[in-house]
Amino acid sequence: MKRRQFIAGAAGAGAAGFALTRYGFAQERLGPSLRPVQEGVDPAATPGEAVESFPRYPVTRLMHALDPRFYKYMVGNTYVQRLWSGAMWAEGPVYFGDLKTLVFSDIPNNRLMKYDEVTGRMSVLRQPSSFANGNTRDRQGRLLSCSQDERCVIQTEHDGTLTKIAAEYEGQKLNGPNDIVVKSDNSVWFTDPGYGIGSYYESTHQMNAELPRAVYRFEPDTGNLEVVSKDQTRPNGLAFSPDEKKLYICDTGITDGPDKPSNIMAYDVGDDNRLSNGKVLFDLKKASPQIASAVENHLRDFGLLAGAESNRTTGSGGSTVASGTSQNAQQEQGPEAGFFKYGIADGIRLDQDGNIWAGTGWNGPSMDGVTAIAPDGTPIGRIFLPEVCANVAFGGEQKNRLYMAASTSIYAIYLNVPGAMKV
Repeated sequence: MKRRQFIAGAAGAGAAGFALTRYGFAQERLGPSLRPVQEGVDPAATPGEAVESFPRYPVTRLMHALDPRFYKYMVGNTYVQRLWSGAMWAEGPVYFGDLKTLVFSDIPNNRLMKYDEVTGRMSVLRQPSSFANGNTRDRQGRLLSCSQDERCVIQTEHDGTLTKIAAEYEGQKLNGPNDIVVKSDNSVWFTDPGYGIGSYYESTHQMNAELPRAVYRFEPDTGNLEVVSKDQTRPNGLAFSPDEKKLYICDTGITDGPDKPSNIMAYDVGDDNRLSNGKVLFDLKKASPQIASAVENHLRDFGLLAGAESNRTTGSGGSTVASGTSQNAQQEQGPEAGFFKYGIADGIRLDQDGNIWAGTGWNGPSMDGVTAIAPDGTPIGRIFLPEVCANVAFGGEQKNRLYMAASTSIYAIYLNVPGAMKV
């Protein structure tokens, strides 16, 4: 299949293609707001509900400063909102400011969802979605989605047509792109860790990876695709600094075994787009125990921690009550022991001050949610969520609303800083 030839699957780009443009969505059939009843979710709850019933300002229960620098970004008279629940696994939020709309993936349900910030309504943007994972917006206002099933990047044109780009490298198919960003020179950068390969839950195939896991740069004008990093065991989230002189890449290799990395690396980006001086900026193997210790009293005081004698229990994709570090015997001894002990930083976005906001979790309530990391690598604050958080995106009128794609739900909170992305 040629690079510029790709038509949508079962949903098609015609009858239900839902064109995403600067001027609005093309004609579509809107269904009712999607709020399926599920365990742990109040079916009577309205969109935009507070995670805390009747929060008392200043809100401190679900936010905690690990460093004095975090106080600058905390807004006293706001709260964490659960905007919607009903996903199987939510990923890849991206905000379209001209449409006041958030788009994100619900991977196992094979659909792209859209949230209308004005009406609070959630609806299906496209289904099937080719098991889309990460999403972003290019400089022309088009939606770019990482397809785990097509093993490529899919570009949604303004007329709703779907174009398949960045599908092969040196004659071999990609493993399955995961997260994606666009630089100001229009180049498209994405990770290809191999998640979804061999999965009937997040793809339709049982194929083996053909290429080493890597980070790629795609040049739209020439169609050239090049490897920019092979340093990561499982390259995952990525984001540029506000001046684009740094690129941050998450490595979630610990999902392959406890001896593998769980970190965020920082690279210098040259004028020629070459990466250099790579270093580990934030290591979850070192930081997670320290953060758990620092927030233990906070979690216990606000009823978010059951006690050190309790084991972690889960529900709705995250922690209900937990000790923060204590796991059951299978998790302690199995191949995922390190994963459940230290957790991962999945997706990241930066604010205008250069701080990294990382979706984190899998190892208990001390890390479930979002971790704010200063440019020097110091964790400065936590936003606690009742679910594991995968990815985040800045949005809202002033780009200071942090949207959080967390397991089954979409959450949001206002911060005292705008996001760094220019689109």
